[in-house]
Amino acid sequence: KPAMRLTAMMNLSNIYIFTHDSISVGEDGPTHQPIEQLLALRTLPNLDVFRPADANEVIGSYKAIFEKESGPSAITLARNNVPILEETKANEVEKGAYIVLDTMKKPMGIIMSSGEELHLVLEVAKRLKTKGIDIRVVSVPNLGRFLKQSDEYIEELLPVEVRKIVVEASSSFSWNKLIYNSKYIITIDEFGASGKKEDVYKKYGFDVDSLEERIEQLLK
Repeated sequence: KPAMRLTAMMNLSNIYIFTHDSISVGEDGPTHQPIEQLLALRTLPNLDVFRPADANEVIGSYKAIFEKESGPSAITLARNNVPILEETKANEVEKGAYIVLDTMKKPMGIIMSSGEELHLVLEVAKRLKTKGIDIRVVSVPNLGRFLKQSDEYIEELLPVEVRKIVVEASSSFSWNKLIYNSKYIITIDEFGASGKKEDVYKKYGFDVDSLEERIEQLLK
């Protein structure tokens, strides 16, 4: 951490790569589940923090990093093998956030997510569509970059009049600039647990069934 801080101060072009993000590591337990560390990276001035959801967004992260003139970057990766999503786009990562699943008409709700949780959110959105609940899904591989976009771009993705929900297995404090009602922020503000990945997800309400039920209730 001290080295990263100095790198940020000196505006050097270092790239830091981290793995084992959040609770998805399962049986390694809370010592390997850095719930609070993503927030810590995001709060370090001048550090460009990426949390890609799949290989497409990893490519996009490197592309965005190599196009910068200077300044350090961090890429936080899941430990697990994750499939490549049809919906993700490498060229959109540089904006920090973009739409990965949209509706034909005005959405009933918008879900923002990053990393491995994006896979869960896409499945939830597809399930809810069968119930007549149309959801827009926004991938946020780089929250810092997204918050620096123009008001017009942010409004295009997140219209003021549409309810917005965040799903990310990390600290809730990252999202307070975008969502002011804590009930719409589905995150984790406690240490994780040891167990199989599926059981840990279930314990903290990050399995698809639990997310579907909770999001459906929020949008009623």
